[in-house]
Amino acid sequence: AIAIVGLLLSVFATRQELLSWRNGVTLFGRAIQVTKDNFVAMGSLAGHLVHDNPGAAIELYERAALIHPDANTYYNLATAFAKTGQHKVAINHFQQALNFRPTHVPAHYNLAISWAETGHPEAAELHYRQTLRLQPSHWQAHNNIANLLSETGRVTESIQHYQESLRFNPGNLEALFNYGITLADAGKPVEAIAQFEAALNI
Repeated sequence: AIAIVGLLLSVFATRQELLSWRNGVTLFGRAIQVTKDNFVAMGSLAGHLVHDNPGAAIELYERAALIHPDANTYYNLATAFAKTGQHKVAINHFQQALNFRPTHVPAHYNLAISWAETGHPEAAELHYRQTLRLQPSHWQAHNNIANLLSETGRVTESIQHYQESLRFNPGNLEALFNYGITLADAGKPVEAIAQFEAALNI
């Protein structure tokens, strides 16, 4: 972390100049201009741009990956593609991130989402399970795999995952609502109503 800060600070000759570049986009854009192959600044600028200008962010992440390929760079590149709905491309980059770091929890989780978005529930389930193996308290993964299991008729296991999701995040409205629907479909109207009432009381 100290080396990264030093790399960025070395761009600016004086403290006054540093203060004049407070805006993140300007700061990191300037760093890219005056230092060769500054993958740190590229990734940081991409992070500032990804919501409003994902195309520009993707270009920067791709440049950073060519200079310094690692798990985080490929993960960030994949999430940028996913934000633009390009899930097939995102899948490739999530997998590259996992090649560098097989225990990268966000990569497994978001890869599962991209697999689901492209119509591959089996692959999605695999990576939701990997997410939960690495981080059992991941309430979003519990919720998403519960939805998937419910859709494929595995109601008992689905209910277990909804319960786990709500144990780690009791205020999860989506889980409460979907849990209620699953209980109703399983012929448990009293329990289903309890979940809907809990959602209304939040």
